[in-house]
Amino acid sequence: MKKISIIILFISSLIFSYSCKSQSNEKGLEIYVQNIPHPILTNENPEECYCCVELSKENLSIEPLISDNDIKSFDWKKQKLSLTESGIKKIFGLDFSEHKSEGVPTVIALNGQPIYSLIIFPIGSSVACDRPFAYLQKDKDVLVIHFGVGKGESEFRFGEDPRFDKKLKEYTEYRFENN
Repeated sequence: MKKISIIILFISSLIFSYSCKSQSNEKGLEIYVQNIPHPILTNENPEECYCCVELSKENLSIEPLISDNDIKSFDWKKQKLSLTESGIKKIFGLDFSEHKSEGVPTVIALNGQPIYSLIIFPIGSSVACDRPFAYLQKDKDVLVIHFGVGKGESEFRFGEDPRFDKKLKEYTEYRFENN
């Protein structure tokens, strides 16, 4: 009987430690600043892709700019993140002085895994991007994510739109529709 109790206790502690470990890896939806040369300012071949960035975990800031707790809701179809007051302050706290109106390169990540890159532009920027980009709507708490600009002959887009990633959709439906 004593052996069975010890075995049950051992198995229980393994299950508990595994659940704690798996929960610590679940960071949710986050936005990280990328520690890279700015793609718009350093692109040597803009005809192919003006704002392309290779995704790499090694290029991400240590801490996320926006954590899952900074996001109040996510409108999947319109690609609009509604931010908490803390999230808004973090976006307004970005140092746009280094890149001026070219924005700050960032990455959307799910549980620490990069999904796609985007550039966050300051309000009033007139710079265009052929990949995902975002800006904070003036006087609102919403970060709007776009993919390229224009339509028809004036279209300025490169590649497939990565914003509608299946894992990201599943997470956002679970996280923001079950609140």
